[in-house]
Amino acid sequence: MKPITTILVVNNEEKLIRRCLESVKLISSEIIVIHDGKCVDNSLKIASEFTKKVFERNKYYCLEPHLVDALYMANHDWIMRLDTDEYLSPELIEHILKLDLENLPYTYFTANWREHMVEQSEYSRKVLLFNRNHSLNIGIPHRAVEVSGDGLLLDGYLEHTPVHANFGFRDMLFKKLKPFARVDARMRYAKPIKIYSLEEHNKLPRKITFRNKYPLLTAPFFALRVYFNTLKELAKSRNRHAFKRVFNVAHAHLIEQFILSYYMYKEKKKTEERKATEINEEEIDRHYDEEYFERGLNSGKSLYMNYRWMPELSIRMAYFMTKDLPIKEGSKILDFGCAKGYLVRAFRFLNFETYGIDLSNYAVSQAERDVIKYCKLIKHPSDLRKIFDFKFDWVISKDVFEHIPENDLAEVLKQLSLMTQKMFVVVPLGKDDTSGKFIIPDYNNEISHITIKTDKWWKEFFKKNNFTVEKASFKFRFCKENWTSKYSKSNGFYVLKSRRR
Repeated sequence: MKPITTILVVNNEEKLIRRCLESVKLISSEIIVIHDGKCVDNSLKIASEFTKKVFERNKYYCLEPHLVDALYMANHDWIMRLDTDEYLSPELIEHILKLDLENLPYTYFTANWREHMVEQSEYSRKVLLFNRNHSLNIGIPHRAVEVSGDGLLLDGYLEHTPVHANFGFRDMLFKKLKPFARVDARMRYAKPIKIYSLEEHNKLPRKITFRNKYPLLTAPFFALRVYFNTLKELAKSRNRHAFKRVFNVAHAHLIEQFILSYYMYKEKKKTEERKATEINEEEIDRHYDEEYFERGLNSGKSLYMNYRWMPELSIRMAYFMTKDLPIKEGSKILDFGCAKGYLVRAFRFLNFETYGIDLSNYAVSQAERDVIKYCKLIKHPSDLRKIFDFKFDWVISKDVFEHIPENDLAEVLKQLSLMTQKMFVVVPLGKDDTSGKFIIPDYNNEISHITIKTDKWWKEFFKKNNFTVEKASFKFRFCKENWTSKYSKSNGFYVLKSRRR
């Protein structure tokens, strides 16, 4: 074996993975297999016969982010990256076994890529083996590894036998390139973009940052660049079939680049809108401070005055939630937006295992002694699963969602849908979806009320974001009765069920 780490990113490919791994087992002293999302076939079971380093990771719909992760995990600098529908020919295996990787003046090795199921006039070449210290790897789709230094062409072939020969124009564009363009655009504006590059100090190339900054302006340049680079392959075509194939691929890539630029523009716009509504951590701490909870009515920050523990209200409210929702004995409950933890304390008084999270440093620090250890500080929705390594039967969120920007709220619901079976949400309702005015006039005085929507909007929003609305009403026993008795249809009470659990 050689000091080579083979990296394989798979997606439910039990029919192909064994042949691929069999071809590298004599070469590689380390094999890393990462599954993109949940595995529903025997791919990982088969992979475990060849290596202990088998992982099931988040779904990205592409391999590149996983490749970057694997490069940091690898114990060797020499990396071999394969797709599951590829395998090494005997001649290629023999040549690699003869290589003295420590003393050769090369930083990468290419292999002739021989594709089956299509008539191929000229063999393409692929970077098969490279030194990670002389490479640039970026976690966005269809970004081939970039290498520096000198390379050598290996003997033999990297065999490629895809399940489908997808090089027709329509199939190439609509089944492969267009879906990848959507994923590509989304990941270009992810923070941070995953990258592995020792030489470039983990900086994105200028051409990527420039295109990300001006997606529509740069669309023609990048589209024509890809188009003409692909058309160069026409010179290698030795027959009509090969010519037609390259011609179709070139035109599919031309259109795909414009589609990608359009998707990038939409993602860039979403990112800018999200930044405009984001409140950074310092601003959160300044806003949801002592003044907010103790003197908010006087200052105009909130509707609170001397926010304190009132068991006659909190325990009664918690009790009727357990009866009317209903919440069964033994259920685990999370109070999302718990503030000082009064509802957590009330549920625990009723013998329910209850926890709370909130983004206010001040509020969490003021929780009563008997519940403070159950109330956690959170700064981002994605932290939810880091804080709790178990799931809940119920999440209670009362008068919280109206404080969260719409874009962030979608991410909140996504995370909560993975953490709970049921959720009870209480929100004040708007007069309409555009004016930014609540039905209850007093609620318009609080500046942190951001999402002001109607009952119909909230129902549709929950449905779009992984929840089924099991019950919706405008009243709930002993919950906000001071408002609902005065203003009919002013608050929404929603019982939701996660579609992700």
